[in-house]
Amino acid sequence: MATGGIDLLNAFHKLETLEFCAKTIIQAKRIGEITTLTEEQIFDFDGRKTSLPEFEVTEHTDKELELRSQIVDILNRSCERFLMISTEGVVSARLDENSFLITPTALEEEVLK
Repeated sequence: MATGGIDLLNAFHKLETLEFCAKTIIQAKRIGEITTLTEEQIFDFDGRKTSLPEFEVTEHTDKELELRSQIVDILNRSCERFLMISTEGVVSARLDENSFLITPTALEEEVLK
Protein backbone atom coordinates (compact mmCIF):
# COMPACT_ATOMS: atom_id res chain seq x y z
CA MET A 1 0.00 0.00 0.00
CA ALA A 2 1.32 3.44 -0.87
CA THR A 3 0.01 6.97 -0.45
CA GLY A 4 1.36 10.33 -1.43
CA GLY A 5 0.94 13.89 -0.27
CA ILE A 6 2.40 17.35 -0.46
CA ASP A 7 4.65 16.45 2.49
CA LEU A 8 5.30 13.48 4.77
CA LEU A 9 2.68 14.52 7.34
CA ASN A 10 0.01 14.92 4.65
CA ALA A 11 0.88 11.49 3.22
CA PHE A 12 0.72 9.97 6.71
CA HIS A 13 -2.74 11.48 7.31
CA LYS A 14 -3.94 9.96 4.04
CA LEU A 15 -2.49 6.57 4.95
CA GLU A 16 -4.04 6.76 8.42
CA THR A 17 -7.45 7.57 6.91
CA LEU A 18 -7.12 4.73 4.40
CA GLU A 19 -6.19 2.29 7.17
CA PHE A 20 -9.11 3.42 9.33
CA CYS A 21 -11.54 3.02 6.42
CA ALA A 22 -10.23 -0.46 5.63
CA LYS A 23 -10.56 -1.55 9.27
CA THR A 24 -14.07 -0.11 9.41
CA ILE A 25 -15.13 -2.02 6.29
CA ILE A 26 -13.64 -5.26 7.61
CA GLN A 27 -15.47 -4.88 10.93
CA ALA A 28 -18.71 -3.89 9.19
CA LYS A 29 -18.64 -7.01 7.01
CA ARG A 30 -18.53 -9.10 10.18
CA ILE A 31 -21.82 -7.52 11.27
CA GLY A 32 -23.69 -7.78 7.98
CA GLU A 33 -24.19 -6.38 4.52
CA ILE A 34 -22.54 -3.02 3.81
CA THR A 35 -24.63 -0.25 2.29
CA THR A 36 -22.70 2.68 0.86
CA LEU A 37 -23.80 6.24 0.18
CA THR A 38 -24.74 7.26 -3.34
CA GLU A 39 -22.68 9.86 -5.19
CA GLU A 40 -25.55 12.32 -4.67
CA GLN A 41 -25.56 11.73 -0.90
CA ILE A 42 -21.81 12.23 -0.76
CA PHE A 43 -22.06 15.42 -2.81
CA ASP A 44 -24.80 16.77 -0.51
CA PHE A 45 -22.61 16.07 2.51
CA ASP A 46 -19.39 17.46 1.03
CA GLY A 47 -21.14 20.52 -0.37
CA ARG A 48 -22.60 21.65 2.93
CA LYS A 49 -21.57 25.00 4.29
CA THR A 50 -19.62 24.61 7.53
CA SER A 51 -18.27 28.07 8.24
CA LEU A 52 -20.61 29.65 10.74
CA PRO A 53 -19.89 32.91 12.53
CA GLU A 54 -18.48 32.33 15.97
CA PHE A 55 -20.23 33.54 19.07
CA GLU A 56 -17.64 35.23 21.22
CA VAL A 57 -18.01 35.58 24.97
CA THR A 58 -15.43 37.45 26.98
CA GLU A 59 -16.07 35.56 30.22
CA HIS A 60 -17.08 31.97 30.91
CA THR A 61 -18.70 30.78 34.11
CA ASP A 62 -17.03 28.07 36.15
CA LYS A 63 -19.80 25.70 35.08
CA GLU A 64 -19.16 26.45 31.41
CA LEU A 65 -15.39 26.02 31.77
CA GLU A 66 -15.93 22.63 33.45
CA LEU A 67 -18.37 21.55 30.75
CA ARG A 68 -15.94 22.64 28.01
CA SER A 69 -13.20 20.59 29.68
CA GLN A 70 -15.49 17.55 29.81
CA ILE A 71 -16.33 17.95 26.11
CA VAL A 72 -12.62 18.00 25.21
CA ASP A 73 -12.10 14.83 27.29
CA ILE A 74 -15.00 13.12 25.51
CA LEU A 75 -13.62 14.13 22.11
CA ASN A 76 -10.16 12.83 22.94
CA ARG A 77 -11.49 9.52 24.28
CA SER A 78 -13.82 9.10 21.29
CA CYS A 79 -11.01 9.65 18.79
CA GLU A 80 -8.66 7.32 20.67
CA ARG A 81 -11.31 4.57 20.52
CA PHE A 82 -12.12 5.29 16.85
CA LEU A 83 -15.69 6.27 17.70
CA MET A 84 -15.11 9.60 15.97
CA ILE A 85 -12.60 10.38 13.27
CA SER A 86 -10.59 13.46 12.56
CA THR A 87 -12.81 16.44 11.87
CA GLU A 88 -16.19 14.69 11.63
CA GLY A 89 -18.70 14.32 14.41
CA VAL A 90 -19.81 16.71 17.10
CA VAL A 91 -20.31 16.69 20.85
CA SER A 92 -22.91 18.88 22.50
CA ALA A 93 -24.12 19.53 26.02
CA ARG A 94 -26.84 21.70 27.51
CA LEU A 95 -25.40 24.52 29.58
CA ASP A 96 -28.69 25.85 30.95
CA GLU A 97 -32.34 26.20 29.87
CA ASN A 98 -31.51 28.61 27.06
CA SER A 99 -28.05 27.63 25.84
CA PHE A 100 -25.78 24.75 25.00
CA LEU A 101 -22.23 24.07 23.90
CA ILE A 102 -21.53 22.27 20.64
CA THR A 103 -18.24 21.52 18.95
CA PRO A 104 -17.77 22.72 15.39
CA THR A 105 -17.44 20.23 12.58
CA ALA A 106 -14.58 20.22 10.06
CA LEU A 107 -11.97 21.51 12.55
CA GLU A 108 -8.99 19.61 13.86
CA GLU A 109 -9.41 18.55 17.48
CA GLU A 110 -6.29 20.53 18.49
CA VAL A 111 -8.28 23.72 17.85
CA LEU A 112 -10.73 22.73 20.58
CA LYS A 113 -8.17 22.31 23.35
